Amino acid sequence: MKQISPMHIIIAILIAILASHYLLKALAFDLSDQPVLSEIVHIGTYTVFFFAAIFGQLWLKKRQKK
Repeated sequence: MKQISPMHIIIAILIAILASHYLLKALAFDLSDQPVLSEIVHIGTYTVFFFAAIFGQLWLKKRQKK
């Protein structure tokens, strides 16, 4: 397993928050009347984008070594 530094995690969190915020805004999710479903959707999108950002950074790091 590749090393994941704290900087990778911080960058991934920022990317996840920004990407999921703008994705949900673009899709015009209005779940204000269903708070539980709203939280599930937000946490799910944060998680997906977080792992995508981590793996993207590791992939770029691997490519730069070649």
